[in-house]
This record gives sequence, C-alpha cells and structure tokens, in this order.
Amino acid sequence: MALEARYAARLDWPVERIVESLAALLTVRRRLLARRRITFLDTSDGRVGRAGACLTLTADAGGRRIQWRQGGMRVGCAVSGAVQFAWDLPPGSVRQRIEPIIGARPLLPLAEAEQDGVQLDVLDEARKVIARLDIVAGRARLPKRRSSWQSLQPLLTLNALRGYDEQCAGPIAIIESRPGIGRSELALQGHVLRTIGASLPQDMSAYRVELEPAVRADIGLLRMHRELFRIIVANHPGVLAGLDSECLHAFRVAVRRCHTLLEQVQGGLPQAEVDRFKTEFAWLGRITGPARDLDVLLHGLRSPSKALNEDQRRLILAQLEQERARAQQALVEPLTSERYRQWADRWAAFLSEEPCMRPGVGCDALPLMTVVSQSGWSLYRRTLSGTEHVRDDTPAHELHRIRVDARQLRYLIDTTANLHDAEDVATIQRALGRLQAVLGEFNDACVQASWLRRYATTLNETGRDATSMRHAAEALAGLADRRAQALRKPANQQLLLFGEAATRVAFERVFHMEHLTELVQ
Repeated sequence: MALEARYAARLDWPVERIVESLAALLTVRRRLLARRRITFLDTSDGRVGRAGACLTLTADAGGRRIQWRQGGMRVGCAVSGAVQFAWDLPPGSVRQRIEPIIGARPLLPLAEAEQDGVQLDVLDEARKVIARLDIVAGRARLPKRRSSWQSLQPLLTLNALRGYDEQCAGPIAIIESRPGIGRSELALQGHVLRTIGASLPQDMSAYRVELEPAVRADIGLLRMHRELFRIIVANHPGVLAGLDSECLHAFRVAVRRCHTLLEQVQGGLPQAEVDRFKTEFAWLGRITGPARDLDVLLHGLRSPSKALNEDQRRLILAQLEQERARAQQALVEPLTSERYRQWADRWAAFLSEEPCMRPGVGCDALPLMTVVSQSGWSLYRRTLSGTEHVRDDTPAHELHRIRVDARQLRYLIDTTANLHDAEDVATIQRALGRLQAVLGEFNDACVQASWLRRYATTLNETGRDATSMRHAAEALAGLADRRAQALRKPANQQLLLFGEAATRVAFERVFHMEHLTELVQ
C-alpha cells in the first residue's frame, strides 16, 4: 500500500498561497482540479463507517461517479440513475464490495461538500513523478436543502506513487516545515463531518445490556425488556416510513425476543402482566409478518436468475414491489392505532416500575442465572429432541418448528450472553447460527414457492404481460422448490451436528446443570 500523508491548513489561507509556498521549494507540475460536488453516503446504522470505509457520490462536469474507499483500496464506477440500494449499482467491483456490507439497507446522505483546487505532480531530480499532492478548499453542509454552507479548511493530501515511499521523505519534510500547515488524522469525510457538527451514524438496534451474575430475576428481566423496548421505539418511525426493510427486521427481532423472554422465562415477573403482554407481542409478530416475508422474497429475487429472462424478472419484481406497498399500507394502520398506543404506554409504564428491593418469596427472588438456566435447559432439550427425529421426508412444518425453538434458544442466549463464559457462548452461537442459517434458507424457499404459486393462480387476465408474469412466477416457484430440496441434505447434517458432544457440554456449562441439580435435591 502506497504512502498517504494528510494535512490541514489555516482556514484563512487560500489554495493559491499554499501552492506558491510549496512550489518555491519543490519541483512540481500543476493541474487545476475542477469544482465537484461530493455526497457522503452511509446506512442509517453506519455499516459503511463500521467497516472502516468511506462511500462517496461525486458529480462534476464529467458526470456522476461512486467510489468505495477502504484503507488504501479504492474502487469506483460511473453511475447514471439514482443510487439508493446496492442493487442500483452496475455489476462490478464496487457492488461486490458494498453489497455484503450494507445488505438491503438504503444508502442515505450524511453530508454534502463542494471543493476545487490544484493537483501538484511532485517530481524527483530526474523529473519523474514520485507523488501527487492535492490541495483543495471548499465548503460543506448537512444534506438538507436549506442547510447553510460552512467553509472547510484547505486540505492537503500527498499520495506516493507505488515504489516511491522513501523518496517522499523530502517533500513531506518541506510540507511540514511550512507555517500554518499541520498533520491531520482525518480524511475529507472526517473534516466535513466535524465542520458541520455531524458524526457517523450509530447502530441503534444493537442490544447492549450488562448483567451481574447475581442479579435478581425480576430486576434483570426488566433491564433486558427496557433495552428491547428502546430498540422497538427507535425503529418504529423507520417501519412506518417503509424505506428501510432492516428497520422492520430489527423491530420484529426485538418483539420476538421480548415474547421469548415472557414465554420461556417463567416466574421472574408477575404472571398476570406476563399473560397480558404476551398476547400483545404475539399480535405485533403477526401483523409485521406479511411485510417481512415480502422483503425476504424481494431480496432473494433482486439478483439475476438463469430461470428468468430480464424482462420477466423486471415484471415480477415490479409486481412484488406493488404487493409490498400494499402490505406497508396494511402495516401502518395497526402500528398507528389506539391499540398500539395503549400497548406502548402500558408497557413503558410497567417497565418503569422499580421492583421491590426487599427479598421476596418465589422465583422473583432467585438469581436471573437460575431462572434462565431452568428455562434454557428445557428449551435446549426440546430443540435437541426435535433434531434427533428428523428424516429426509420430515414435513416442512416440523422443520419450521425446530427452527422456531432454535431461534428462541438463540434469543435467550444472546440476551444474557454476558452472564456466561465467552467461549461456551461462542460455541453455542456457532452451532445455533449454522442451524438457523440452513433451516432459515429452507423455510424461505418453501415460503417463496408457496407464495409464488398462489400469486400465479391470481393472474387470470389475458395478455402478454399477464402470461409472462404467470410463467415467471411458476418458474421461480420451481426454482424455490429445487433450492428447498437441495437444502435437505445440509439441513440434516446441521441437525446431526447440533447434538455433538462439544455443543452439549457448552450448553451444560452455560445453563449450570450441576447447580440446577442441587436446587432440585
């Protein structure tokens, strides 16, 4: 990786003054850098920034270009239309870099900047180019039309050509000798965000709860539910807007984690309240399911398929997007209803109550570790029993039941992870992750095949488009069937691996089976 050195100059120094100061001491060739508009992009949860990357959309007289920069690696490509999702990019290296990181999340503007300046080719004694020095100035603002522009410090970036790092020591010393110019750890994006008073977005859906091993069950459960409710509240506006499918996913995961804790961890909270709120969480899971199923189906169909020509793919994607829009309308109504508001108010009030701190009678006075261990071991045994009875002809709905049990077990482990040994948790999470992945893919394929066949039967009208869409839906359904069938073998393999000794030992240690045995005796 070639050397890069970054500097910032005094705000009141024009670019030409800096150029003249350096050109008097270096052998250079000058080139004007045309004015350009730069939009910095990231997802709402900061996935680009967390990957240590920077994503920009640049517009100048030559057109629009998107660039991905990660460490010393840069890849870019020209774009013509709007770029909101990874699938809006043309196939190639940029999309290959971005898609695994942002998934289905939309790209949002973080900031805008305009800049121009001068590029200096830095020459050695033989007049060979050893480095390029960009000296730019400009302005920046928040990505809102009426935001005011703020002046940026002049920025200097020296990039050594490959193999010339050592020869750049002299030019670097000269740059650093100039008054009013200092080293900077920040790249352009960092300067822009600092200037406009913004920061990289954070993941508001990450679950963060620290629990002490001896914490009482009721106190620990309330802490966990408060954090999950925070995630629900944080994602609710995004679910209503319908622009980011991951908001709905995070909302549903938090809802299901709450439901799992209420259903599986018995005795830690008042049973009457548990029963009442379990009903409401089950309702939230039901009403958000159809939209999420369509999100998964759409995501699976975004990539070109050999089973379809491009026209068929575009037609069925357009139809599915219309179905998703209708599902969104059907989702907004209950999530803005009086029932939802009353549930949120009652749940918030329940979570705000502090448990009685004097020792109680019953499970609420037991350590959270004990209550979770009792519930978790029972759920683990049920999941294991299900995996042991699977055959090649086991119906899909039975595999789905195992998947649900494994998912609940994973939620129980994830929400109490810091109570347990990190290595045991990692062993369990790997085993559950592999099991959930293959069963999830199998279930998605079955759901897709079923949905597509139902959709094909609704296309009774005649015409070239209707016929083409019906053929496309039937072709995709057949493809989903074949994918489900192909997943049977790896699913069975993961089901067998779930019962291996190392995983069982990790579960025994995490759920403290020796301690539970003493309690029973």
